[in-house]
Amino acid sequence: MSADRRRREPGARVVQLDQRGAAPTASPILEATVLGALIAENGIWPEVSFLTGSDFSEPAHQLIFETCAELLAAGRAATVGILSQRLGADLQAYGGSAFLADLVAYGQTAVPAISEAARQLRAATLWRRLQAIGARLQEDIRQGGDTPEDVASTTIRALEEALLGAQPTARTKREVARAAYEMAIRDEPRAQTGIEGLDLVTQGGLFARRLYAIGAEFGRGKTILLGSISHNLNADEVRHLFISMETPPEDIEIRNIARGIGQNAALLNDP
Repeated sequence: MSADRRRREPGARVVQLDQRGAAPTASPILEATVLGALIAENGIWPEVSFLTGSDFSEPAHQLIFETCAELLAAGRAATVGILSQRLGADLQAYGGSAFLADLVAYGQTAVPAISEAARQLRAATLWRRLQAIGARLQEDIRQGGDTPEDVASTTIRALEEALLGAQPTARTKREVARAAYEMAIRDEPRAQTGIEGLDLVTQGGLFARRLYAIGAEFGRGKTILLGSISHNLNADEVRHLFISMETPPEDIEIRNIARGIGQNAALLNDP
């Protein structure tokens, strides 16, 4: 087999295992299987769309997957021809359209089991990230430059990034303060409730993604108040969701109708 052929052969590399010999930290064969199946049958995209380019250890695989994702997310096809044209010289470095054809031949039989293959690929990615974190932790312990608390904090954040999709939840006080300041000075749009007094105490209306609690005893008009707010938001074409756990929606709408025609709701309920 020629050197060029080996370079573009999907399964040319041997799958590496960690020291326990159980968890694959890189799987070019599995990557080729998922990619080939996706190119062969674009309809499986919803089953693999949770993957990202970073789930592929091979640069060629990462490039092709990210291009497929861009095309399919835009409602376009990701065929051998389209990918070859889209990637151009970048693909030629890995063997051109012949490399894509090899992927399709390698993965098209895996289409029925693509969900499991994609799940295994994500697991391999997580194992690879954990292995890197473990190596970094051992190096930090060996050097001993930072305090144990600092090393532990750094490791926890790295684990969060690895397992939560690069979405760390631990932040420093400085980071929180900066985010709080930016939120405070941001001119966020607000939806007016249509009730002057309520808009006043809420500083101009309701903000999206904020939680508001209205408390009162039974029968004091909480549902009427919320129904009125919902009715006014509808009039302003503000998208929202109104969930009533007790009062039927028809009763709520009767009150809105009565208000619209300047009558008491009791009049509409009286035969």
